[in-house]
Amino acid sequence: MDEFDYPAASGNFEVFRSFGYYIVGSDVVKRRAKFTPKARLKNILLSFGGADPATFSEYFANVIANDGCLYTLVLGPAMSDERKARIKSVKKPNLSFIDSPANLIDLILNHDALVTLGGMSAYEAMTLGTPVCGVEWSYLAYVVRSFAKLKMINNLGDIKNAYENLLNLNLASVNEICENAYLKISGDALAKIAKILDGFENERS
Repeated sequence: MDEFDYPAASGNFEVFRSFGYYIVGSDVVKRRAKFTPKARLKNILLSFGGADPATFSEYFANVIANDGCLYTLVLGPAMSDERKARIKSVKKPNLSFIDSPANLIDLILNHDALVTLGGMSAYEAMTLGTPVCGVEWSYLAYVVRSFAKLKMINNLGDIKNAYENLLNLNLASVNEICENAYLKISGDALAKIAKILDGFENERS
């Protein structure tokens, strides 16, 4: 289980509650390297899931200005071709698009920060040591707020303020939060779980 502040289930069982038990794919874990603080926040990856039901892709495509940063916007596989075409019709010198990548690993590693809704890509970025910025939306707002409370992501707030808050991030704080998340989601969950299961086996023998 995670470490968010909702009550854990109780009963005739033991609960192991820690992000240390969160399983991340082996393809992500094998790309995990020593944590290195970011020297800048210039190359920004925007990814809001396969369908982006929040329509944040459209919002950022329109609001991004010539602010000295370079933005890569991921267009998910569940978006219609018509929707992708409309988003791509926005032409800006510092905005590029990636259509339905097989995974986000290389993109995450090659950018200074990820802006997301707080889903699976956030966990991948934390594992890889890339700063995560969450935008609050619907039921996922709780996830973003909870991660921020644990100092694991930078909460950009609601979409109306997200772009401005992104530009005003403090690099030192971003790196501190990123390192904390990197240490919490360490990629060795399977080994930790196996150790617990071995302990149960030893108790029964």
